[in-house]
Amino acid sequence: MVRDAAEALAVALRNGFAEVADAVRWADFGIATAQTSFWHDLRCGPCCHASAVADLLEQLPGKPDHAVVMDLLIQLVQAKLQTGERGAESIARWLYQMALADNIKDASLRNVALAAGDALALVDAGSIGSRAEVINAMRQALMKAANAAQHRGQCMAVRGRLGMCVRQEDLSRLLT
Repeated sequence: MVRDAAEALAVALRNGFAEVADAVRWADFGIATAQTSFWHDLRCGPCCHASAVADLLEQLPGKPDHAVVMDLLIQLVQAKLQTGERGAESIARWLYQMALADNIKDASLRNVALAAGDALALVDAGSIGSRAEVINAMRQALMKAANAAQHRGQCMAVRGRLGMCVRQEDLSRLLT
């Protein structure tokens, strides 16, 4: 689970759906529970570049579970969209690419993902409805998919801006 969360956070950092500060908050949990060089390297602070932090996250040992990573990413993207409309276009593009790659299993989210980018462009051109309607549809579909992921046992819950649930046994197994 720790490797999966690290991979999801790395992808989110590379796509602008998370910030270095989010990774630092996640690292704080690791530092509090285990003293290893990885957690201290990650705890470099907000002055680090997102790509450098993503590189560090990807250095964790083990192979991530793609389905779990996608569940966690959906939660990260949902949290990002909840903070405001800024970045809605990049979220729509990312969701579209994930739907084309068949990485979105939730049917309603997949349908919204396939239409959101075009819908935002049509709104901007004055052809259809409002931007708020499109973004609200994305929010609702992401919320539903994030809730389904949490029910499957994948937890990247929002606490403040971002907090991730990592089971102690997963962290202990990773660090021993």
